Amino acid sequence: MQLTQPSRREARPEGHLWILQVFYDAAYALPFSTLEFVISPGAPATRRVTAEVDRTTRKATYRVPLAEGVRLGRIPEPDVEGRVFKAPNGKVTVYGRLVGSLIEIEDCRALELIAGGGVKGQDRDGADWR
Repeated sequence: MQLTQPSRREARPEGHLWILQVFYDAAYALPFSTLEFVISPGAPATRRVTAEVDRTTRKATYRVPLAEGVRLGRIPEPDVEGRVFKAPNGKVTVYGRLVGSLIEIEDCRALELIAGGGVKGQDRDGADWR
């Protein structure tokens, strides 16, 4: 029996997939369908993203501009709490732990769209993507 790889459509679970990027100061969401579109040959040259292949690992990386996604909000400067960890062997490590941070939502509509599966491929001008 020969096993074949399923098509993208067959392998995709029900619902919408998202790529969430959380940085020190902001959080963004990118629909997976948008990623597929901007790396596809059919994407306009102004939006097309090509892979950068690492010389050592030979893995491809796509650097999709944050503007392709939805900014969820900003993350204010967290407090830093000092901690001490003492290992069983007697070694002591002092470290800082970030506490008390949260995402300050800038546009509730963005969360509503994500929760409802509404951001499925709209470009920056509001037109539907494929």
